[in-house]
Amino acid sequence: MSYLLFIGVGSLTAVFRKNKFLCIILVTLFWIAMTFNTTIADRGQYINFYKDPIAANEEWGYTYLQLAAKAIGLPFQAFFAIVIGLSLLLMLYSVFKASINPGWTLFFYTIFPFTMDAAQIRSFVAAAFITTGLVVLAKDRSWLSIVKYLALVTGGVMFHYSALFFYLVIIAYFVPPLILYLITTSSAIFISLNLGSVVKTLGQLLPFIDYKINRYYNTKLITDSEEMKGFTVYLILLSLLAVVSWLMIRYSLKSPTERFFASNQHLTKINNYYYNHATLVIKINSLLMLTLPLISISVSFDRLIRACLLSNYILFANALGSKASLWGRIILAILCLIFVAYYCNFYIVSRFPEVVFRSVFEQNIFLP
Repeated sequence: MSYLLFIGVGSLTAVFRKNKFLCIILVTLFWIAMTFNTTIADRGQYINFYKDPIAANEEWGYTYLQLAAKAIGLPFQAFFAIVIGLSLLLMLYSVFKASINPGWTLFFYTIFPFTMDAAQIRSFVAAAFITTGLVVLAKDRSWLSIVKYLALVTGGVMFHYSALFFYLVIIAYFVPPLILYLITTSSAIFISLNLGSVVKTLGQLLPFIDYKINRYYNTKLITDSEEMKGFTVYLILLSLLAVVSWLMIRYSLKSPTERFFASNQHLTKINNYYYNHATLVIKINSLLMLTLPLISISVSFDRLIRACLLSNYILFANALGSKASLWGRIILAILCLIFVAYYCNFYIVSRFPEVVFRSVFEQNIFLP
């Protein structure tokens, strides 16, 4: 029954792609599924963290938030409901702010990586901060926007140290996309060839995450070659779809009489915002090439890619609502759906069918 509920609401959200009320209903379903699940992977671990946050020795922001919640007598379930709810509101704000078709954006997210985010809550919270940060940074190149972005990334770091990666965006922000791809690809190759030395240096530069590095830099966790091929192809396809979407938006902006994001006196400014966000996403994807050496150490670093997916889905949805040719938009829509569905299978269904995928829909206190 839960499957039908999500399929039904998700489909309606996609059909009535601008209806914010349906988007809110879908996000409410996300909240119920993520909060009141009983057997999903990592849930037992989070319960143990809450019993003794200091002993768990996780990110200090999450640790002290737990201590504050315990101090006022919040049970674990209430604490989790609040954290997840606020993070979903942050995500919903970003989608409403940056996407002209929020229904399509959330429909893609429902397919993937919603169920994985339901399992890995801390990285989901960090991703919500990152997504909002990118929405803010796309506004302009003012120092205020940069400071707001850095503050939001810092909020993400407090929940998961992987968010440290996104401080690099400030450097990438001022570099042309093509040059950035050349730099990051060559750097990824260099890091892969000198992985041991790079990891050791990173631990020395950031001693507060050294224990995390030691946890993941373990020969037992090394990603096998077939999975690495899958992640490499995934990043390449993600980049290609994003570039095509960016080109469609750029094409639509060429004619002032064909502006498609709004119909008021601020057309130029509004159009530039969406174009700026699209360009920023392209640069983020180029930075993600640097994650491949990390994923070769441990597949857990795939969360860096997942943190950027909602921003990419915003880009896809905006391109699908552009004034590019109808057939061009139909083909892009089909390719996006195939891409998202295939990698839902690659990431989740084929690897964690019981503890992640099925448990989200079948093991819940409230969902039928």
